[in-house]
Amino acid sequence: MPGIMLIDGNSLGFAAQSTSKLTAGEMEVQAIFHFLKSLRITLLGYSGFKPIVLWDGRSWRYDHFAGYKAKRKEDPKAIAEKERYKAQKPWIARATRTLGVNQMMAINWEADDLAGLLTSKARSRGDSVVLISGDKDWLQLVEPGVLWFDPIREVKITYRDFQTQTGYVNGRAFLQGKALKGDSSDCIPGVGGIGDKAAPILLEKFGSVEKFWAAAETPGFELPEELARYRKKLTEFCAPEGRDRFAFNMMLMDLKTAERPKPERLTLDKGAFDRAAFRSICEDLSFHSLLRDLDNFCAAFNNNQRDKDNEAA
Repeated sequence: MPGIMLIDGNSLGFAAQSTSKLTAGEMEVQAIFHFLKSLRITLLGYSGFKPIVLWDGRSWRYDHFAGYKAKRKEDPKAIAEKERYKAQKPWIARATRTLGVNQMMAINWEADDLAGLLTSKARSRGDSVVLISGDKDWLQLVEPGVLWFDPIREVKITYRDFQTQTGYVNGRAFLQGKALKGDSSDCIPGVGGIGDKAAPILLEKFGSVEKFWAAAETPGFELPEELARYRKKLTEFCAPEGRDRFAFNMMLMDLKTAERPKPERLTLDKGAFDRAAFRSICEDLSFHSLLRDLDNFCAAFNNNQRDKDNEAA
């Protein structure tokens, strides 16, 4: 086995939910159908990698920042769509299990945190890692031996083309840039108005926020010409309040932070390939196109099960 494939379950699931509506009886089923298709395509694209679907628990970040993802609770349409997706999640988990794919969750961690933990462990063993997600937060984990692939937009980013694709030299710089800019989707404010334009320049010129602070404390320090227009904002950033805001954002955003709590009720749901059980699910949900080509659809998962059996032997 060349390594592991870490799959962001809700990233694939929400994307699948937003496709054309499918129903079985009164329940929407498009999230289930397209999740399974995306899962199969991903396995075929990275054959030999051991897949693990990672699911979100209730994030520990809510306990540190009351405004975390607050706007997502204000849109009635988004809330209703989320509820329709949640109704399908048990079916997704059940189908994934019958296809022989492992799943993991901790009740106080997001899938992002699990990805950070498992990536670190895999790299310490010398294993390669494929990150499957549309969530760009996972880009901070890219390094030699780790690549990120968004199956929805069909975008792949490796450490070799990281700067070309992201504007940052590596994953750590990407993380620090994000901490400077903030994250509107998670309702995390930025630091002193340092936005999309200033953050990449600062990190390109100085290498890291810490090196910028050190340089700014040097007698006779002058900002590079490209940053001169941001002088006031960067001066404020060097003050204690700016440093504290940056440190707080890093704590929330760093997927390898030592400040997060230990995972609670960490569970590994081990999948076992069961063609008959998967066929029954497809029949219950009226997935006729999968049933017509069931052997071909299942082949990618059956091969994955054989790899697992060979490892066990």
